[in-house]
Amino acid sequence: TTEDFRIGDQLRMMLFFSLSPLDSSIQPITIESSLRTLDRISAAFPRDRLAIYFRPIISDQNDSDADFRGLSRWLVENLGRETPLHFSRFFPMYQMAHLPPTPAATLKRARQIARSEGLYHVYLGNLVEPGAEDTYCRQCGHRLVHRYGYRILENEIQSGRCSKCKTGVYGIWE
Repeated sequence: TTEDFRIGDQLRMMLFFSLSPLDSSIQPITIESSLRTLDRISAAFPRDRLAIYFRPIISDQNDSDADFRGLSRWLVENLGRETPLHFSRFFPMYQMAHLPPTPAATLKRARQIARSEGLYHVYLGNLVEPGAEDTYCRQCGHRLVHRYGYRILENEIQSGRCSKCKTGVYGIWE
């Protein structure tokens, strides 16, 4: 499975789990290793480019509060509070079929931690949960984009701003 880091129209994928050449088992890459890789990738792109981070959450592999906190802090400090963070629910398949699906409570905890670290836009994927995929104004809390799966049901962003309080909304809204 992979975690994605997108800057502008560029996609950089990092393997979160890899096969070890010594024992052919699946080995997790640590949060420290992921953050070092993010440092290298983000240094190559200008700060005025749109950045989005996607991270699958896998039980007992990368679901600790320290992992959520470390990633969230890195994003706030290096890319800014507006950087969208997508936590995605894992479902067992292929070489990771022996692992359990990610509990909904774990994703909700990840979101709460990321928000407490200062990120404004934290989304939950592969989970049917009211509001988990929606975009809210960081200033007034008004729901700006209502999503269900990959469908946008409602978009209240007007010229890149909140339709209620006129605060700018990070992203490309054309």
